[in-house]
Amino acid sequence: MSKHLFLTGEKKVGKSSAIKKFLSIAQQDFSGYQTQPVIINERIRGYALHSFEALDEEENDVIISVRAGVRRNICVEGIFDTIGVKIIQAAVAADAELVIIDELGKLEDNAPDFQAAIKQLLDSNHRVLGVLQKKESKMSALLNERDDCEIIEISEADRDMAVDKISQWYRG
Repeated sequence: MSKHLFLTGEKKVGKSSAIKKFLSIAQQDFSGYQTQPVIINERIRGYALHSFEALDEEENDVIISVRAGVRRNICVEGIFDTIGVKIIQAAVAADAELVIIDELGKLEDNAPDFQAAIKQLLDSNHRVLGVLQKKESKMSALLNERDDCEIIEISEADRDMAVDKISQWYRG
């Protein structure tokens, strides 16, 4: 079994939901972050990073992208290399064995400091459970190069088994 596990697959197939369900069942201490939609007038207008570690109010739930069309988001420049790095550093410093990274993808392609922080996290003693967008990106290349990362694809047909796959991986 690999030290780190990332779920990939089409959008809205249930990758993040599987991780949330696993966390509620396992009742495991964890750190890291999740990406949350920014909703205005009942529509998704962008996404924000929500750290599981305590950060200053101005640094948590900071907007990382703005919706600019159907399935098109524009990255807010500099957020990953500043706040994103701080979130990863807080996760590495936390006592939790498990770090949640929900999610990684193309938005991080122009964030070299954030990419370096993710690499340091993967090299640390922490185990990482995350979501990887099903797109070619610098982050997908980084994870595919590593022997300690397993990437499994979740589809609608097998998404109900995703929590079992995560549990098996975690028990090792």
